[in-house]
Amino acid sequence: MSLFKFHHQAMATSFDLHLADCPEDIATSAAEAVFKDIDELEAEISRYQPGSDLTAIKALTAGQSL
Repeated sequence: MSLFKFHHQAMATSFDLHLADCPEDIATSAAEAVFKDIDELEAEISRYQPGSDLTAIKALTAGQSL
């Protein structure tokens, strides 16, 4: 049985992905897709990203909406 391990840093934490019983190219493509989704999510909701939705919400004053 083949086991492929992938590691990624995002959202101030570590993500580990272990994929078994598949060809290496498939495992690598899957890991890249998963980590790309995580990075996109971080860009949208991170309070540390200047263009994120949370940063925009945090900048609102009383009575403003987004």
